[in-house]
Amino acid sequence: MVEREGGRTALDPPRSMCSRNVPVSGGAMFTQDLTLKRAKRLRRPMTPQELGLWLRLKNRQLGGFKFRRQHPFGPHILDFYCAEARLAVEIDGQAHWSDEQARHDARRDAYVRSMGVETLRLSAELLREPGRAAATILGVLRERGLR
Repeated sequence: MVEREGGRTALDPPRSMCSRNVPVSGGAMFTQDLTLKRAKRLRRPMTPQELGLWLRLKNRQLGGFKFRRQHPFGPHILDFYCAEARLAVEIDGQAHWSDEQARHDARRDAYVRSMGVETLRLSAELLREPGRAAATILGVLRERGLR
């Protein structure tokens, strides 16, 4: 192993990436550890509709694309995320109908977009037909010229 300055190895991430506190818009800070713990907690309970979609996304079943669920992304947690396509898929149920939640979603979408990731929002209604929801996602991926 090749040692770098300060006893660190070439396999260690740069010190700039090791910070646990990361600035977000407005000067606020979030703790990466808390986001990771929250993401793990959110992975456990799934609605039947989310489960139906996940069963079509996991293990590269949708066009060979790898999706993650409840993926930590900066200070946010994305419902589903495909790194290869830089696509976030967000499920909008009744909780997203309030003005406050709409503002939060807009801030999250702006943050995600600033990182070069597109957000596809699907209504919880569409998830009642998980095959149709998966086809919508695949259509977006193909529109972007992927596979």
